[in-house]
Amino acid sequence: MIPDARVYVIDDDASFVRSALRLLASCGIRAEGFTSAREFLAHEPGGGPACALVDLRMPGVNGLDLQDTLVRAGRTLPVVFISGHTDAQSGVDAMRSGAVAFLTKPVDEQRLLAALELAFATEVERTDRASPDGGARWADQPRRAGAGGALGERRDRRDGVVAVRARGPAR
Repeated sequence: MIPDARVYVIDDDASFVRSALRLLASCGIRAEGFTSAREFLAHEPGGGPACALVDLRMPGVNGLDLQDTLVRAGRTLPVVFISGHTDAQSGVDAMRSGAVAFLTKPVDEQRLLAALELAFATEVERTDRASPDGGARWADQPRRAGAGGALGERRDRRDGVVAVRARGPAR
């Protein structure tokens, strides 16, 4: 992961938020938790690269509405959707809305970390395109592996999708 990168965890299930924050902290990833979309929207974002892990179904403002609100406000933030109540159409809707990934609960840690890695890669690519230096500031930055070195590097690009390959524990 990119140094100083941040993950915003937004889920109405407070126990999931706490668990996700513990997992991310154990991997050296900075994260902040919110138990509603409204709470997150009221938060002033920090600087630097970020992505959001967002529950699709929340009371009030749901995940898709949150993503739409962010886009309309010009706050480009790669989103990984999660849901414990899902069907195929929900996943399709999430991906059509621009989500980087869609995961179902219970979330496999390695898949979650791989999805976040993909989200950060998306953020860095977007930032690089917008940067006058072409993203040179990230060129020498080391990539942190999550959960014991389980994340590989971006390997393949087909039809606009960047794949992240998971590998076994670090030696």
